[in-house]
Amino acid sequence: RQPGMMLLIAMAITVVFVASWVTTLGLGGFDLDFWWELALLVTIMLLGHWLEMRALGAASSALDALAALLPDEAEKVIDGTTRTVAISELVVDDVVLVRAGARVPADGTILDGAAEFDEAMITGESRPVFRDTGDKVVAGTV
Repeated sequence: RQPGMMLLIAMAITVVFVASWVTTLGLGGFDLDFWWELALLVTIMLLGHWLEMRALGAASSALDALAALLPDEAEKVIDGTTRTVAISELVVDDVVLVRAGARVPADGTILDGAAEFDEAMITGESRPVFRDTGDKVVAGTV
């Protein structure tokens, strides 16, 4: 691991605390009384850290919600028949069958047929979007 921003902040707080403590005890002949600045620095750092963690938590929650939209399995078309496979087994150029009302298992292009897809969770579009042969579809849409 490499040192990060928190190491710099911890060092600054430690130096200011020690300098203020030495001054308060009357040792070393220093005149470095930084108690108020130390309190403000700690408060600002804690507030910034709290905001950062809140934003990080919101972003990871949104990613988890998007990941939950993907189905666990797909119906892969092999030589005219379908076989249920895990999403992780799909590779580029695989053909999958998406039944009416089912979620699209992977990003791709429609090879045959047409349908309306609910893309609200991806694009925010409130109405279903019509997709036809040759149009691109996004994983997780219905």
